[in-house]
Amino acid sequence: MSDPATIAQRLPSLARLLQADALALATTNGHELTPLASWGVDGRWLDGPAGMLAGTALQMQSIQHRPDLSVPLADGRSAIAALAAPVRANDTGTVVVAFRSAEPFLRSDAGPMSALADLLGQELRPSADTRRSDEWEARAQRAEVDRAHAIVLYEVARSAAYTEDREAALERSASVVRDGLGVDLSAIRLVDGEGYLRCAAGRGYLGTPARMRMDADQTLVRVALGQRVESAHFKGDEAPPWSGGASDMLVAPIVLRGSVRGIFVQGRLGGTYSTAERELSALIAETVAPLAAMATGGGGAFAPAGAPAPSSPPAAYTPAAAPLPPVPEAAASRAAPAAKRSSGGGFALLLLLLAIASAAGG
Repeated sequence: MSDPATIAQRLPSLARLLQADALALATTNGHELTPLASWGVDGRWLDGPAGMLAGTALQMQSIQHRPDLSVPLADGRSAIAALAAPVRANDTGTVVVAFRSAEPFLRSDAGPMSALADLLGQELRPSADTRRSDEWEARAQRAEVDRAHAIVLYEVARSAAYTEDREAALERSASVVRDGLGVDLSAIRLVDGEGYLRCAAGRGYLGTPARMRMDADQTLVRVALGQRVESAHFKGDEAPPWSGGASDMLVAPIVLRGSVRGIFVQGRLGGTYSTAERELSALIAETVAPLAAMATGGGGAFAPAGAPAPSSPPAAYTPAAAPLPPVPEAAASRAAPAAKRSSGGGFALLLLLLAIASAAGG
């Protein structure tokens, strides 16, 4: 595929094939024509009747001729005739226009003009090698993302399985997520015996985040009631304290034996989350779930607002007992299901991740 600068260098010789005094190309984004390359014609040629002729040729997908116009040429003369043809080069649409200053175009010029348009189309159209290169590049990028996700999940699982100090394991998991996934903040919040979410580990926050009720925010309520991953976008002052100033959040429930024991949070100052990132978030929350109980000596579970503080860890919250609140369009987006943790699966998951990380590193 030739770039516009290379095409512009070839326009003088191509114009001579048509015995034209000037040649120009324009492309459209679906709404308006913009110049692509030109030779011998004033750069404002699209503003007049020649631009209308080019638009008609592109819309009708056929050669169009206009014998009665006046378009300034680069040498000071004026073109009195123009011939336009669509160039089938890409999805956006390109058109080529030839200009003559002394004589009109004839019907016999349509054949050479059509051949010229086909030649330009081949020049502008991406080659098979270019398309294959783009496909391989996209695959390589996806493989790199998959590798980064596998390494992060492996490191979190290794911390959960082999770190004796559970608080240190949570801190290391938060660090691995922030550094490995390139997010601006990460946090693991656990439900304490009073039903509050406390920050057991966090990176990217200014200071230590305060405790809060899990049902104090609609996004968190949906995470707890649905036991699923939720993303949320906040504008300016709408951002709640738990977001740490980030505008785009991804929240996954930490579920243990059917009870929500906390949340795993990621935040970005800008940017959405992919499906792969949602799925990874659910897997990380599943992996750190055993730490939620061990780090708090059994921990607590989510209970509705207004419930009395229990002297012992509260019973599991039952989602079916409360209606699901509506999703604000500006505050929550599509949710992804969170994975359920089965007992005894941690060691098998760790072995799988070891294999993935080893293969990716090779």
